[in-house]
Amino acid sequence: MKYIQKGLTPFKEFGKITPSQWEELVAQKTSPEALELSARNTELAKRNKHHHHLGPGGYYAKEEQFRKMDEEAAAAGNIDVTNLKVRSRNWIYARSTESSSGNLKFDKPETQEAVSRILKYAKDKEKASFNPSRERDELSLGLGNKEHTGRTRGLGKRTTWKQGFEEDRHMYKKHGRDRETSLELQVKALVAKALEEQGLSTEP
Repeated sequence: MKYIQKGLTPFKEFGKITPSQWEELVAQKTSPEALELSARNTELAKRNKHHHHLGPGGYYAKEEQFRKMDEEAAAAGNIDVTNLKVRSRNWIYARSTESSSGNLKFDKPETQEAVSRILKYAKDKEKASFNPSRERDELSLGLGNKEHTGRTRGLGKRTTWKQGFEEDRHMYKKHGRDRETSLELQVKALVAKALEEQGLSTEP
């Protein structure tokens, strides 16, 4: 994208790209739709206060490193982060500028404050003074904003709530039963109304 923005061509650095391929790419990236999407993503990035250091592989690619950080923390007796839910632990590790859990550091004081809140809610949960409920857990409350539907923070963009909050799967069953009950009531109401209009009654 930097080549397009600066009006440069990549043929010297990337000799396998042909002029026709480059023209097609430039046309795609400079279309109104692409420019609108780019502007939207830029605005979303500005709103993100807590930048991660995951790289292109995301959380999945960092899992081995996170496990080593857990081992280092356990050996040092520092179990505050390792005792967290996986998504909360991942979120914190991904934003540390140090690869050692014994020396967690963050780019911004706001991120350090968010981590402190996450750990506080986790402690409150241990004391039973805080009762998490699916996405309303120490991570979302510590960050101060709701979880976006369709993905699970700390686990990856493609991890759905059903996958990310597997321990709360009973809630999905309950929601399913609630929907069935609601639908059943709606059907009964429609039948009762139709019978009433015909001068009939649903009473035995």
